[in-house]
Amino acid sequence: MPNDLIRDLDALPLLDKATTAVLRESIGDEKYAELFATLPAEVSRLCDALSSYCTLSPIDRDGIRAAAHALKGVAANYGVVRLEAVARALGGPTSTEGEMRDLVAYLKNQLALLETAALDAPDDAGRVA
Repeated sequence: MPNDLIRDLDALPLLDKATTAVLRESIGDEKYAELFATLPAEVSRLCDALSSYCTLSPIDRDGIRAAAHALKGVAANYGVVRLEAVARALGGPTSTEGEMRDLVAYLKNQLALLETAALDAPDDAGRVA
């Protein structure tokens, strides 16, 4: 994957504090914690689907785009900005199969960060779920 794309993705925050604060305020701390507890499993499921599409020869670009679209929606709703950007890149005109595979590998690495970041991130008032 081009270094510029990785640098751009790494420069993005994992979570958008404004989106997570609005979500937390609208549903309450307890529901917020429950909701974010399900997020890593959902993203993992989509990562698995993306990985399986990448193992085919040739890769299943339509399958990748469909899973990327689903991931983009999930990530946007939860305020997971970096994963949303990865999903946009996967669903867009990525030029090579290698780049698509690299983006899926990058996504898997980000999943590990997501598993701890979602519940550890304080809201704007400094509270932690």
